[in-house]
Amino acid sequence: MLMAGQVCIAYAGEDALAFWETDPLRETGRMDIAAMAGMKGLGPRRLAWDPLYKRLYVSCSFANCVGVVDMENREWLMTVFVGSAPTDVCVCGDRVLVCCCESESLWALDREDPSAVGCVRLPGFPYSMDNSNHTLLLCCITRPAVWSVDKDLAIAGVLELACAPMHATKLPGGDMLVTLLPGNGFDAGRLVRLDRKGRVVYALEMGEMPGVVRLSEDNGLAAAVNMEESELFLVDPDTFSHRKRRVCAMPDDVLFLPNGAGILATCMIDNRAVHLDMKGKPVQCATAGKEPRGMVCLDA
Repeated sequence: MLMAGQVCIAYAGEDALAFWETDPLRETGRMDIAAMAGMKGLGPRRLAWDPLYKRLYVSCSFANCVGVVDMENREWLMTVFVGSAPTDVCVCGDRVLVCCCESESLWALDREDPSAVGCVRLPGFPYSMDNSNHTLLLCCITRPAVWSVDKDLAIAGVLELACAPMHATKLPGGDMLVTLLPGNGFDAGRLVRLDRKGRVVYALEMGEMPGVVRLSEDNGLAAAVNMEESELFLVDPDTFSHRKRRVCAMPDDVLFLPNGAGILATCMIDNRAVHLDMKGKPVQCATAGKEPRGMVCLDA
């Protein structure tokens, strides 16, 4: 049964999806997706929620496929094979987009009838996607660039960068936040705010391995992950004033909970889920399954 406010977390090390309540923070159930899909070694990594059809999309990096889950009946609807190593999945218009880093390709599934309907080559190891503020941004690492892509797989723009981007998200007004790996004279990774022409407005050093950056519902707060040092940066996008909070080992994903209820982070090494308030104060930490990674909030 689908319950409003539930959070789903992918357990990459167990081929499972787990369902969590956040007040108090606890796991309430699991789905063994390996058994449901009839194959082992899926490696679920990132999740995308489709509130219209009540479906959950699961990028399975080790099995080169996307799983489609009917959340009203908790059923595995189908397995859609895509390119090699799908690292991210995103609902965009009437399509579900999947980036596959090793095959350097972007796939589109039909949202109503989930089957592969198109594929384009996207050189440069496409690694992550984000569709905040109605703009889909895709980061390519080996040919450092942020691509803007529409639902028909048309490239709306390419912003070439000097350092490899790990994740990018659009701000209202056209600027973007991007986490960048070290390189090109920079010894540390950074979170940067770039204007429309790619000029750096603000920059913040954040360790050797920055990860995702997510925006709150009102765009007033960003949460960026420093995986190597197990830190979470809470940043005001307009001023870049920030707070730094240490969490459990190797944080992977960050989720802003609805209605300002706080921030959830998954930590891969310690197998933990951590709940913080909007100022970064720890609320609760709970044990998760093996290698918790991507998260989504499920709306009934």
